[in-house]
Amino acid sequence: MATPQVLKEKPSFSNNIIVDAIEFRNIVGALQYLTFTRPDITHAVNRACQHFTEPTMTNLKVVKCILGYLKGTHNWGLRYLFNTSPSLYGFSDADSVGCPITRRSTTCYCVFIGANCISWSSKKQSIFACSSTEAEYRSMDHTVAKLTWITYLFHDTGVSLPRAPQLFCDNISALHMTVNLVFHACTKHIELDCRFVSEKIAI
Repeated sequence: MATPQVLKEKPSFSNNIIVDAIEFRNIVGALQYLTFTRPDITHAVNRACQHFTEPTMTNLKVVKCILGYLKGTHNWGLRYLFNTSPSLYGFSDADSVGCPITRRSTTCYCVFIGANCISWSSKKQSIFACSSTEAEYRSMDHTVAKLTWITYLFHDTGVSLPRAPQLFCDNISALHMTVNLVFHACTKHIELDCRFVSEKIAI
């Protein structure tokens, strides 16, 4: 398999429930453990975890896709370099209304120290985003919180950073909101998240 997830996945409303749902949960549970060292499957495993209650044959197909991908990339993994810059930075992204069933977006981020990836996450947003800008900004909010926590951890352990953490995002509208706190009708409800991110940028 070239990717760990079926592209352009369509929602399935079939009642064809897997007989051995316990086995499905055991497989996905093992895949969750594997995400500790394989960030490339985190998003696909997160999608599979959302069907623990009544997994269908479609959900099993998704899991088999992940297993097929792992079979072809069993020698892949994270490589950590010692002689790298101690700079802390993160990449934030979101798939706007990515879930084909609930239409909720997914927050994704990766945090690096130099060339080393030390933290990553893919999680469905708890609140429905009315626009791609809102989805991206909520993702930035989670990433900034993680960067802040890691910065405090470094401070407590006596590790000094050469400069303030950096955050990268590919949504121009969300980036503009961090430096221009002007809230219109369509963005007023996310003002608290915006002010949190803007405050951390200003520090």
